[in-house]
Amino acid sequence: MFRVRCANRCFGRLLHGAAVNKDQILERLQACSVEDELFDVVGKNKAKLTVYHVSCAVGLLWNLQKERPELLKMIGQIKNHPQFLTLRVLAENKISQMNDFMLVDILYAFLRLKVEPHDSLVQQLVSEAWLRIDRLPMSSLSKFSVCLNDQHLQYSPLMGHITSILDQKLSSIEDARILTALMINVSSLVSPRLRDALILRADHLLNTIDPSNCNTPRRVVQFLRNIKFVHRPLLEKCNQIFLRNIPRMDAEYISIILGWTTLQHMQFCFPSLS
Repeated sequence: MFRVRCANRCFGRLLHGAAVNKDQILERLQACSVEDELFDVVGKNKAKLTVYHVSCAVGLLWNLQKERPELLKMIGQIKNHPQFLTLRVLAENKISQMNDFMLVDILYAFLRLKVEPHDSLVQQLVSEAWLRIDRLPMSSLSKFSVCLNDQHLQYSPLMGHITSILDQKLSSIEDARILTALMINVSSLVSPRLRDALILRADHLLNTIDPSNCNTPRRVVQFLRNIKFVHRPLLEKCNQIFLRNIPRMDAEYISIILGWTTLQHMQFCFPSLS
């Protein structure tokens, strides 16, 4: 269900503004449910693949992987498949044709599929995103910050630029997921003034999230841990969200939260799980 929803969102975005009446290659890609089917479509149509096809194929490959348990992921097999190389070459040749959403999405997917940061494809995608950074939508800027963090560039001038943009546009961010991802990734560079502003904004946006959403408060706690700062009212708000969702948490998730909150000197009184 999640894969289908992601794929549909991907295709909807890619087709927006494109003069396409009926694209049979896109339809065939959309119908793929396993990697071999997708690579078969790529192999049979490589001369016809547009930037939309390439972006969608790469995004779908990642969506197929993230649905699976870790032991069932096929990233190694994907990387060694000849049609994955085809997609990489085509993507590198079509960077200038990518819109802003597509550019960051495809960079994110390739990194998740373990393409190395020193690969020329990744380097060119990062360079192009840097050129466009001031116009990136906040959702793409947030995802781009994740990509930079994945490459251990959290202290780079580029991350500094993202921190500056976040400072300027903070009051306009209405999505807690976007904000908290940015908070984690720029945490090494925030000033005390920006730290306080981020905490205030996060506190406000926590009131707007789905009560069953634990990922957003988890990222808030991670941010506070990263900057080694205890803000008890915000931690208590996160605590209340965690407590309401304990029946849906697995042991690993609870362990992660307890580890972070212990470092924050926050005592969590979890009720009995029996």
